[in-house]
Amino acid sequence: YSFGILFWQICALEIPFYGYTCSRHEKEVIIGGSRPPIKPAWPESWGRIMKSCWNCNISKRQSFIAIVNALKKECCLFQDKYID
Repeated sequence: YSFGILFWQICALEIPFYGYTCSRHEKEVIIGGSRPPIKPAWPESWGRIMKSCWNCNISKRQSFIAIVNALKKECCLFQDKYID
């Protein structure tokens, strides 16, 4: 969960749930399952990584090894598209 939030924050350059009180955060995020919005301009793969980190069923969340592999793939695609 935490990596998905940090990844979102880095990509969005925003603080997720900014201005939420502790009680609102508990009600909407912890109990209600609210998550920050995935920006339409971001690659779909980024959204998939974030959403997998935020799965309410902890056993369905990707392992960190799987996340690292997905990010490595993204780096290779970026390199192929913009550097070569």
